[in-house]
Amino acid sequence: MPTAQALAALETFEAVDGRGNTLTITGGNGDYQLINDAYNANPGSMGASLNMLAQLPGLPDQRVAVLGDMLELGPDTQRYHLDLAEQLLAASPRHTLLCGPLMHALYLQLRDQLSIEWFEDVNALKDKLPEHAARWFREGDWVLVKSSGGTGLSQLVDSLTQSEGATAVL
Repeated sequence: MPTAQALAALETFEAVDGRGNTLTITGGNGDYQLINDAYNANPGSMGASLNMLAQLPGLPDQRVAVLGDMLELGPDTQRYHLDLAEQLLAASPRHTLLCGPLMHALYLQLRDQLSIEWFEDVNALKDKLPEHAARWFREGDWVLVKSSGGTGLSQLVDSLTQSEGATAVL
């Protein structure tokens, strides 16, 4: 494909749902940006997403990480989750929500270093959403939702977009 044609096509490119698409969510505390990357996760993509979160515009206290388990990683699964600690600390989110049994050890490792909460599964997280959404997600925030699809964190994204209202960001 000629370069000019490729550039023209990229101008209208939109990320596929769950693969890094960004939505503006209108919440109780104002609009925030939600990065929906809840379709797939592995150590490399999780690290890249946390690095991206660290580099987003705005103040460091406008970053929130919602991370779910990385599935199907074999015998070193727990180590891969614990290895996220350095990257998560470097991203320096104002608040972190961890979801799933594999994320529990990471929560225990970081609970004295970050503002962080852990939930057994997506239903436990969604149950707290009405009570805590205004505290978790604020005006101007960048909220990264990253996990393997099997964790069901896309249900959280659906809850936020349906209850709060959302528009796609190009």
